[in-house]
Amino acid sequence: MYLCRQNFNFNWGVLFTVPMVQSLQMIHDLNFGSALQKIEKAQAKYKRDYDKRNQAKKFNLQIGDKVQYMKYRNKKTKHSLHFSSWCPLRSYYLILSINTKRHTVILQTRTGNLLKKSHPFNRIRKYRGKS
Repeated sequence: MYLCRQNFNFNWGVLFTVPMVQSLQMIHDLNFGSALQKIEKAQAKYKRDYDKRNQAKKFNLQIGDKVQYMKYRNKKTKHSLHFSSWCPLRSYYLILSINTKRHTVILQTRTGNLLKKSHPFNRIRKYRGKS
């Protein structure tokens, strides 16, 4: 036996539930609205701190720019603390290619010889000396 929609009067049920639904919506907005604002504020703070900590900034150097790279220092050697960590000391390398997926650059000397290792963006700085 199937029931037809024509047999039921939905107007009486709608009038009864509208104030209840509106009050539940108001309670929901009151409780979860403030929680949502606090979550968004915490996420923005976390993102700001993460970007600061990981130096998430755009790599502004281009192919052919004069750069220096920071040497990897062995913590066990004592004499490495007395020397500059930027290489080469009073000269520069040229950027040959930039790999944006791996965040590395390949460098070459002024004479055109390639360096064996690629270097990450965070260990590269623009050469500030005289050319």
